[in-house]
Order: sequence, then structure tokens, then C-alpha cells
Amino acid sequence: MYGSFAFWDRGYDVLAKSPGCRSEWVAEWVAACRSLGEQPRGKARRGFCAQRLRCGVWIFVGVFPAGCDDQGRPGALVFHALFASDRDFRGLGADPFLFEPLLRGDWDGATTSLTPALLFCNRAATSMVKTPIGVRAGRIADAVARGAKVVVEADAAIDELARHVWRVLPKRVRAHKTFATWSARLGAFDLIAMPRLPSDGLRRPWVAESELPLKTASTAIRKGAVGVRRRMVKRVRFASLFARASARMLWSAFAASRRRV
Repeated sequence: MYGSFAFWDRGYDVLAKSPGCRSEWVAEWVAACRSLGEQPRGKARRGFCAQRLRCGVWIFVGVFPAGCDDQGRPGALVFHALFASDRDFRGLGADPFLFEPLLRGDWDGATTSLTPALLFCNRAATSMVKTPIGVRAGRIADAVARGAKVVVEADAAIDELARHVWRVLPKRVRAHKTFATWSARLGAFDLIAMPRLPSDGLRRPWVAESELPLKTASTAIRKGAVGVRRRMVKRVRFASLFARASARMLWSAFAASRRRV
């Protein structure tokens, strides 16, 4: 936990961490939190970030409004982060949204240490299996898959949109991509939402969502749909071949028994 809390006079600082969090992880994470910038007054919003640190560890960060800071100034934020190895993240289908329900922003001065979080799921677990995919998410996913960094101008966090985009992206792609659903400052994310675009404009590889080409179906969606269809065809063919082989074996056994009789 990192942030500014009304119950102390230390400004922004680390409140607590679990024994497994290394000092170098925490230092990189704090720098990543600071890079999000100070949110506009009166527009402090909850957000969610997924980012891979230079040390190779993934962080999944919940950003929560905390009211006033220790000086009584509004707009304070608290950050709760979960750390996961690259191997564990890939083993979970590279789905960052599985970590989101474990994040919380209600802390008090009695918190001095944290326990490691436990995430129970099977290898096929995903938080994105029943969300519909729209043209908007397809356009963004197509741009992200091609290497662009998309900036969305929004008045609130784009958690649901980001979830749709990540569902479209193949696992091998989203295992390398990062996002921030709400930020006051342009960062090195592949997808980021901001209350307003930079006044001096955007430079490549960053591109505003409004500048993306209009498409009825994105390349990412088409590839995803083709992949699903191919898997279904393979399963149907395998089931058909298995049924035929089983029928032949049964018929051979029946014919052999009749010859013996």
C-alpha cells in the first residue's frame, strides 16, 4: 500500500507491504505510481493498471480516491498493488483482470503489514469469457496489436472497455501489453485513459482513439474469430474420427464373436 493518508503526516509514502515484496520491486512500483501524475481537482477517479516492471515482475495496481491528504487538501490517492511473476501471469492466461477483485482502498493506521494474496483458479480461468465485443474495442485492439499506444479521452476510468480490448487480443499479445484505465499523465502504456489529451498533441507511437481508422471488423477480431472456428473444427473432426474408429472396433468385435459362434 502506498499513498497519502489523513491519519499520518508523512505525505505520500508506503503504508505496508507483505514479506515477499522485495525492496527493488517496491521502489519501481512507487516510481510507476508517481508517473501517473496528480489527478485534476474534483476529478479523482478509481483506476486500474497492469504493467511489467524492468525487473521482470508484473504489477496490478488499484488506484483509489482517499479524500483529503494529511494536510487537509482534497484529491489524495492510495495505491494497492499485487506483484506476480511473468510465469504465473502467463499461467493465468495473461488476464490482468483476475487480480482486480483482490485490490482495495480502505485502509487505516492500524495496518502495519500485509499478507500475500491468494488467487484460486484453474488453468482455463479467465475474467473475460462472457463480455460482449464491440466495434470500438475491436478498433483499439487492432491498433494495440499493431504496436500503437492508444490514448482515450474520458471522464472516468475505462475498466470495462479495457476488459473488452484485452479479450480480443490473443494471449501471446496481451502477455506483453500494459494499460492504465485512468491517468492524469501520459505514460508508457499501450492503452491509457486521460481526462484530456496533451495540449501539445501526440507523437508516435501514441495515437488518440478518435484518430483510429473506422473498421466494421478489426484484424484482431477476425484473427480471434478464425482461431475459435479452427479450434472448433478440429474438435468436431477429432470427435467424428473417434466415433468412427469406435464404431469400427465394435463392429469388428461383434463380427468376430458371430464367427466363433
